Amino acid sequence: MGFKRKLPTEPVMLENFKGGAGAVQKFDVLTPEEMYNKGRVCSVMMLEPGSEVGRHRHEGDCEVYLILSGTGKYLLDGELVDAEPGDIFYADDGDEHYVLNDGGMPLMMMAIVLYSK
Repeated sequence: MGFKRKLPTEPVMLENFKGGAGAVQKFDVLTPEEMYNKGRVCSVMMLEPGSEVGRHRHEGDCEVYLILSGTGKYLLDGELVDAEPGDIFYADDGDEHYVLNDGGMPLMMMAIVLYSK
């Protein structure tokens, strides 16, 4: 059965998320159960200027980031690339990545982590 809900107004605060600088505000969209336990994250995340999701490797899962607003940098295949609204980044099982807000306004993105096995 489908549903409609609003994005939570109170985020989960993640200090030094994945070893990164600053804090990430996480607004959960779906629970793992609502994802039929095929994934563990479906959230909107907000990074204030200077904050980052620290460098980490995916093992047993993959991750998609959709940049909604703001700008930053994303580690893609060992290279830092620009991240701007509309960009979609994919980290496969075994890939290492991170995202940094190096702009002057909050960076908002949707993050989805799905199990690969």
